[in-house]
Amino acid sequence: MKVPAVPPIFANGKTTLALKGSELTSQEVTIRVMWGVSVEAMLGPLGVSAEFNYGIQVVVATTGAWQIGLLVEVVGKAKILVVVVAVKIELMAAIGRLPPPDEKVEAIGRAKFAAEVTICWFLTVSVEYTIEYREELSI
Repeated sequence: MKVPAVPPIFANGKTTLALKGSELTSQEVTIRVMWGVSVEAMLGPLGVSAEFNYGIQVVVATTGAWQIGLLVEVVGKAKILVVVVAVKIELMAAIGRLPPPDEKVEAIGRAKFAAEVTICWFLTVSVEYTIEYREELSI
């Protein structure tokens, strides 16, 4: 579930709040705040746009685990008559602490690639691929 909040009022601001839970044992809250810039242009029947965003993401769980990280996101879109093609790349670098009893600190790197093709307004085909790397730190 995502709940829109009041975004920052400058620089193309976005704020999202995500809540995730599994039965009664664990709940997780993700807060993401991003700022960025976007550019659009119409070239005859072809419309193109690009967006660059950066921000922070905080994840806290009832198990005691937490993570905080920096995000960079690049989005490109092209619209040709009734077809819209969008490509998105998102990179995240974070540091997190595992829940007790381990309480180990780990470095987290994540890359996400997504592509979406929309034909008219009723047919959308999307693909998303995520790579994540975790390494334990000795702090």
